Amino acid sequence: MLSCNTVPSKLSNVTSNGQVTIPANVRKALGIKKGEKVIFETNGKTITVRKANAMTVTRALEESSKFNDNATRIVRQLRDEWH
Repeated sequence: MLSCNTVPSKLSNVTSNGQVTIPANVRKALGIKKGEKVIFETNGKTITVRKANAMTVTRALEESSKFNDNATRIVRQLRDEWH
């Protein structure tokens, strides 16, 4: 039995550029709209996709080895877009 928060599984292909389409029912359940950011997290062989917000983007960038002044600029830009 599925809980009210569970969305049925859908299959999606990975393109040659590494892109994946998030199925419409999943986007709708998470409230993800065109152009919005998502966060990919890995744990072993499991990938979790979550709708991003300013805090999750900041956390992801801080955890990245590439966090620098450019990332700070991007975070500020995203915060401005979300406010």
